[in-house]
Amino acid sequence: MTVLLAYSVVTDLAVRKIYDHATIPAMLYFAALHTLHPAGAGMLPALGGAAGLLAAGLLVAFISRGLFGGGDIKLLAAVGAALGLAGGLAAMAAGFLAAGLLAWPLLLLRRLMPRRVSASELPMAPFFAAGTAAVLLLARTG
Repeated sequence: MTVLLAYSVVTDLAVRKIYDHATIPAMLYFAALHTLHPAGAGMLPALGGAAGLLAAGLLVAFISRGLFGGGDIKLLAAVGAALGLAGGLAAMAAGFLAAGLLAWPLLLLRRLMPRRVSASELPMAPFFAAGTAAVLLLARTG
């Protein structure tokens, strides 16, 4: 999970892309891990998490009229495969909350900036990484 999130953050910040060659194998890996590992929950929760977050991401992309990209959607699906539906939705919500907390000052200060910066320019991978880390930390500490 750490490698996927770190790589996605770097590429999203550098070139505004989250690559399929990272997210799709990660989805398959987490589904297999949940299925084959003795402590795993099985394939169904992993696939349910991936499908649920894929659907949630598509809904956000539709509502935002394309501002939420395919890489973001597939990253969320990989997080869903790893954490299951409830954990994935919590990570998604925490990521959007973190992005919103950063976007508000940008929106308020955008008139003072020489170059107009909009909240739509925010790469989302760092926020989803932070949200996922928060969910994992809360799950460990109870």
